[in-house]
Amino acid sequence: MKMEIQGLEELQRDLKKLSETKNDVKDVVKSHGSQMLQKAMKNARHTASGGVFAKGYTTGHTRRNLQQNGVKISDGGLTATVESTTDYAAYVEYGTRKMEAEPYMKPAYEKQKILFEEDIEKVVEKNL
Repeated sequence: MKMEIQGLEELQRDLKKLSETKNDVKDVVKSHGSQMLQKAMKNARHTASGGVFAKGYTTGHTRRNLQQNGVKISDGGLTATVESTTDYAAYVEYGTRKMEAEPYMKPAYEKQKILFEEDIEKVVEKNL
């Protein structure tokens, strides 16, 4: 009985490309994490300043908290986290029974998601 493996060179070449792609993906994740942070911070301002907060009780603490937390990179560079850790962040984002929502994170995420997907597709097309 004889067994022959074909395509080993092509497999090795594709695996090398895949390892190079991982570094490109990490760069995209880091870049888009920073861009999302900037969008969320821009949203976390009064409407008169170009933000989404229209109720008039914004103090700037949410925006400063976002800036202070920055972007956290994890999972070996494959995950970027942008979060506000104020006690009331979820109330502002989603509202309460007594207060309308003033979403600042989700709109930033939705805009950034489209751009992120486009850049990931470019990386894949370039490397594979």
